[in-house]
Order: sequence, then C-alpha cells, then structure tokens
Amino acid sequence: MKYTLFYDKIKNPLDDKEVINQLIDAYTEPKSFYSALTNRYSKDKERKLNLSDCDELYASLFNRWKKELFLITRNQYELAIKNGLYDKSIYKLLNFLKTVPDVKTKKEADAILDGEYKDKELENAIEKYRWDCIGAYSGWTHISERHINGRKTILPEIEHRLYINADLKDIHKLSKVFMDKCHKNNLPFYFKIEEYEIRDDSMVIYTDTKLLPYYLSILGEIEKEYPDIIKRCGHPPILSGVIRNWIGYGSEPIELSGEESFNSIRAKSIEKAIKDELIAWYRNNKESTIKLKDKTLTLTDYLARLATKSKIQKMIDQYNKYPNSKYIKYTEEEINCSEFIGRTYKLIKEQIDTIFNDYINEKTSYTKIEIPIKEDVSTLLYASDIIEEFNKFIKVIRKNDSEIVNRIRNRIKMDAV
Repeated sequence: MKYTLFYDKIKNPLDDKEVINQLIDAYTEPKSFYSALTNRYSKDKERKLNLSDCDELYASLFNRWKKELFLITRNQYELAIKNGLYDKSIYKLLNFLKTVPDVKTKKEADAILDGEYKDKELENAIEKYRWDCIGAYSGWTHISERHINGRKTILPEIEHRLYINADLKDIHKLSKVFMDKCHKNNLPFYFKIEEYEIRDDSMVIYTDTKLLPYYLSILGEIEKEYPDIIKRCGHPPILSGVIRNWIGYGSEPIELSGEESFNSIRAKSIEKAIKDELIAWYRNNKESTIKLKDKTLTLTDYLARLATKSKIQKMIDQYNKYPNSKYIKYTEEEINCSEFIGRTYKLIKEQIDTIFNDYINEKTSYTKIEIPIKEDVSTLLYASDIIEEFNKFIKVIRKNDSEIVNRIRNRIKMDAV
C-alpha cells in the first residue's frame, strides 16, 4: 500500500460542518468535553453483550496463554529471568497451571486468575504474568500478543490507532476474529476493548506504520465475511479520520506516546479553540444589546437572567428529587417566587462583570455568591455555574452569527499546525 494514497483517502472530520456543530454542542454539555466527545454516535446502543461470544473469547485467551507458557523451554525461562522479564516465581505459576484444565467460560477463567490460594508468591506470580496484566484497572480489557504468548513477542512502537464503534453484542466476536486472523498470519497485535460503557471507540487497535496496511487488510476481510457485524458498527469517533465509513483513524502523538491518547489531546486543543472564539466574540460584543419581548437588555443583563433561571431550576429539580432530604431546607414555593428570583438576579448582576473579567483573562475565579432564602437558610452560586451558562450561550450566538462555525474551524486548524 502506498501510504500517501492511504492518507489521501482519509476524510478529515474538520472539513465537515456538521462535525464542528457537534463539537459546539459537546462544549455546552455539563460533563467534561472529552467525555462528551466519546459518545456522540452511540447514545442509542444497547448495553447487551453476547455471553456465548464473551465466554468463547475469554476461554480462548486463557487457554492459549496457558499453552504458550508451557512451550517456553527451561533455558529460555532462565535467560528471561536473567534479563528481568520474569523472576523465579514463574516456576510456581507453571507448576500450578499443570493442575488446571482448559476452561470453557469467562467465569471459569476469572475464578482461576482471581482466586485466593493462601500462597502469596503464587498469587503475585498470577498477578504479574497473567495474560491481561497490561492495562489493569483502566476500565478497558487490553489484549496483547506479547502477554498471551509468554512475552516472546516485542510489540511494535505505537504510531497509529484504528477505532471501531462496534455494537456491544459484537465486541467479543470481532475481537476473537481479528485476533485469530493476526495469529494465522503471524502478526503481533495489541488492542483494547470496552465492554460495559457506551462509547464510540469500543475497540482501539494500536499499530506501527509497517503493520498498519496488514491490519487494514484483515479488517477488510472481516467486512466481507461478517457484513452484519460491520452493518451494526456506528460512526467512528468524531475526532478520527474515517476509512471505509466504519473505521476511525488517529495518529499517535509522538511527543506523548503512551502517555495521552489521540482523542484526549485533540479534545483539549479543540476545547481551547472554542473557548478562545467565545471569549473573542464576548470582547467584540460586550456592549451589544439584546431585545427580549418589550425590553432591551445588555449582554451581561441577559446572561445574568440565564444564570438566575438555571440556578432556580436546578434547585427545583433537587427539591423534587429529594423532597424529604434534611439537607434541603426550602420549598419550591419559597424559591420560585418573584422575591427570591429578583434577589438572585440582583446578586448575580453585581458579580458577573468580575467573573467574566477573570474568565476572559484566563484567571480561575473563586467567586461564590451567597443567596439568602429565608432566615438562617441560604444557597451558594459559584463562578463556574455562571460560566457554564455562558458556554451554553454559544448556541444562541451560532443562530445569529453563521460565520462562527467557520471561525472555530479555522482556530482548530491553526492550533493543529
């Protein structure tokens, strides 16, 4: 494969106006920007696994790992111990595994790998040398040829990532088919899968440049042999390039290889670009007015109203959710009345300029506004609550300023240079 032709065929997501609009929408969501980006196309996925495929994958991983450990000779183990790949406890693990039959289910494999044996050396050896020791406690299942075959394989340097938005019920079948095809072709592999959270990148394949075309060829075979699985795949992650409409592509950040992901680095850059454009718009339009019914409001007046409305709605929602909580010392009538609404608006209005000045000068604002409800009862509003409403305001700007989408796209591209 000619790599220049490969790169030329990848669609740049930033060239799609709808993608920029999706990024703006994600920016206004209350969860972190990165979290919002990982789930743009998978919100309707079912949280349902194929347990039979799950058992087949995990049983095959455990059984092959056990088999591969016994294919290593004593001399090879001694050399590996000398080079620091193992310690002497590997022999205790091998003696234990001689007594363990092949498994048929994930539950059986987990019971062996996670069991308590009243032998700390054995338990530590299992923990260190089990096939899934890499990426433990990350929330992902990491599947690496090197850790399945007894550390005989040297994994290639990670230079690229391929993303697949597989349906959860297909993730184990897809993983086993991909792994088996790599094994058949003597190709090392390293990928991870997400089995429980709904994400747009439920399978991530790591590769160097040399192996990249081979993996793409294998994925092409899978596309032909398992069309139903591919049909159920969702759109790749929003920040990835797109190959054949179902495979996402991202280059590994060389300077941070292994430390931070392609998606998290791009998310930070894009979040900053949107924030910078929003601040630039505010600076240019700070003195503008907004007509609301029969009133003309300054921009800060309008934003103070939005913050007031949001604060009171959150308090009402909290009251309705926990009506009998001893920590909620107000009624809906006490906060949803003109007196409290006016008091909240007035206090926000007094502080909003200070909060925005800190924000546009990239200072962390620790301003908090205490709003009395009744005697000895008050509520707090933080600067971050007001900034959250300001961030949502970008949707209003987009309706009235069609060029903001293009300006955000240009900022993102400039930051990427």
